[in-house]
Amino acid sequence: MEKINKKLKQLQESFEKQQREMKESFDRMLREQQQQIEALKKQLEASKTNVPPPAATPEQMQELNQKVDQVVEAQKKVRPGEFNPAIGLVGETIFSFRSRGSGETGSDRPGGFDVNQRSIELNIAAAVDPFAKGYAVINASADSATGEASLGVEEAALQTTSLPGNLEVKAGRFFGEFGKLSFIHDHELPFVNRPLVLDQYIGGESRTDGAQLNWLPPIPHYVSLTAGFGVGFGGDSPLNNPGAYRSLSGFNYFGRASTYFDLTPNLELETGI
Repeated sequence: MEKINKKLKQLQESFEKQQREMKESFDRMLREQQQQIEALKKQLEASKTNVPPPAATPEQMQELNQKVDQVVEAQKKVRPGEFNPAIGLVGETIFSFRSRGSGETGSDRPGGFDVNQRSIELNIAAAVDPFAKGYAVINASADSATGEASLGVEEAALQTTSLPGNLEVKAGRFFGEFGKLSFIHDHELPFVNRPLVLDQYIGGESRTDGAQLNWLPPIPHYVSLTAGFGVGFGGDSPLNNPGAYRSLSGFNYFGRASTYFDLTPNLELETGI
């Protein structure tokens, strides 16, 4: 509990620091908008002089109107809360009954009736600028053997939103695209338990500290290509001290190509490698 309280205090301090930075950014934006308003007022005053100014073209008038509309719309955003990140909280409780014990089923849960609070997850996301967004996932999951919960940062990454050429870059701590289900959180799975092959092969979720590049080729048929690298990959890989120096051979590399086909109006086939 002391460790969890310490991490919660650190998260609260980080959140308060972010609020102060957003307020400073908001105040600076208001000053810039006020300067734009003053400049527009001077232009209006100059237009009232006896010397008639040269007639503006329709394009110039349209550009001026757009600038005025942008300033007016921005002035309406007077609440700093509009710049706060989106925050969500989700929890997952599993009720189950198994007629056989874990030794026979291969599961990490015992036989008989079982109630398992598998995880509680805090999601935070916000636009960093017009070209990128940032998000973080803070997860508390119960250990299957001891039942004790451990709090940690499951994801914390930046993701571009408007790169040219259908490109997207993600960097930080995230779930790398490997297979179909490894980069999906437990509570978002289409069934209760993660496939055993993923637990045995990569340790469940494909968490890594690194970067990945995704590209959608400009062709009529949907194709997605992803390549990335990172420190560790999956739940059983070493994630400690990600800032230490590593040669190129010290990273993990992964890639994925996927596509899908509409078979009928209600049925589609998605495949990848």
